[in-house]
Amino acid sequence: MIAATGILKGFLTAAVVLNVVSDKSSTWQILSVVADAFFYFLPVILGFSAGKAFNTNPYITATVGAALIHPTMVEFYKEGTALTFLGIPVILMSYAQSVIPIIIAAKVTAIAEQFLKKVLPIAIQLIFVPLILFVVIIPATFLVIGPASIYASKGLADISLALYHLSPVVTGFILAGIWQVAVIFGLHWAFIPIFINNISVYGYDPINAMLYCTVFAQTGAALAVALRAKEEKLRTVSYTATLSGFLGITEPAIYGVNLPLRKPFIMASIGSAFGGAIAGYFSAKMFGGFAQGGIFGVPLFIDPAGLGASFYGFCMSLVVAFFIALILTWTMGYQLTAEKDAVLKRN
Repeated sequence: MIAATGILKGFLTAAVVLNVVSDKSSTWQILSVVADAFFYFLPVILGFSAGKAFNTNPYITATVGAALIHPTMVEFYKEGTALTFLGIPVILMSYAQSVIPIIIAAKVTAIAEQFLKKVLPIAIQLIFVPLILFVVIIPATFLVIGPASIYASKGLADISLALYHLSPVVTGFILAGIWQVAVIFGLHWAFIPIFINNISVYGYDPINAMLYCTVFAQTGAALAVALRAKEEKLRTVSYTATLSGFLGITEPAIYGVNLPLRKPFIMASIGSAFGGAIAGYFSAKMFGGFAQGGIFGVPLFIDPAGLGASFYGFCMSLVVAFFIALILTWTMGYQLTAEKDAVLKRN
């Protein structure tokens, strides 16, 4: 599912960049909904999967995930509505495409369910266990997990800016090295306002320029897996992930290939670190727009004043990150035993 929707998103992006179709056309918008639906409702899907993994009722945890992206809560978030629960302020945030909040909520649900089944009579468990879990876990998720994510994201963004002013090379190495981990935990959203604010204030942004190589590093690792994989399904998914990675969509590479195999993800992070350091050294910058990733966003890093060391250094960062990840994964980051374990888990 991740590979299919990821590559569709990549093709849609390519179609707009190449002026094959307008993103205002109804055809493009419908296909965009098809591509985005899986990721937007990820809390629901993950809620169900986490419920099964933690041996609790998956329909309860899926409902918790659904509450996080309920249209009413989304509207409250967009309008900046002030909410309280039993007098406690609720800090709203966007949970679409988030991962960690619903997983933590599912784990808490599993623990609470076991406790309730011990203390409640069997005759009333069918109704009252889900009822109690809903009225306790969902508000607790909005009150505790959401704010914790916000503060963690803000702290990570503040640290990154301080590091950049201290040393662009060190910042690029550290940030790019941990960036995809931050993406998995949903902490990367704190950086989006920084990117946009830098563009509007200064006309350029240096942070995203250092992080852009991470897409190519994950793609390089996925390609190495595709070239070495013996299992047909894994090889097919890896090639698909490689293609979508070049188009700027890393979810298939991360969740479908590199992360399940563990070492390829680590090797990609190492390649990203060196690529980010190079981008920082050459003071690479993103100009006049917002690049999502992939080859079609590269022109946004060309200085309007003309081609120079900044852009060439940026391109070098992409190439270095890609080949370091590919070579490390090929030589040290891939094991057939890990492939077999991943296949067994998937089946």
